[in-house]
Amino acid sequence: MYPTISRKIEPANKITETNNPSELNLYIFAIKNTIIAILLKSIKQAESIYLENVNHRIIPLILNCLITILISIKILPPNEFVELYFFFIGVLLSTITCLILALISFKASIHMIASGGVLMFLAF
Repeated sequence: MYPTISRKIEPANKITETNNPSELNLYIFAIKNTIIAILLKSIKQAESIYLENVNHRIIPLILNCLITILISIKILPPNEFVELYFFFIGVLLSTITCLILALISFKASIHMIASGGVLMFLAF
């Protein structure tokens, strides 16, 4: 007697497609880092993850600079995520510092520079 309205109800736990380009860029970034690590190992620029030779640090630091520039320009525009943008600019400056030190054959502790960057980010 009464007309029935049928509508499709989707389950709540269904993963839906997202139109957020930042998520896609982060996935591409993770895959790109893995490919770069395998490539460096295959062309004998990185014998292990420790990079004990100073000359082996130059190419990974250059690639890290380029990737950090891409992140700060494409993924994190300065008008949306101000804090993260300046964090990545700080990471870029510390990577450039490590690159300059590697070019003059000085082996700097990249982990300590990163720890100092995180400390300064949290302090200010």
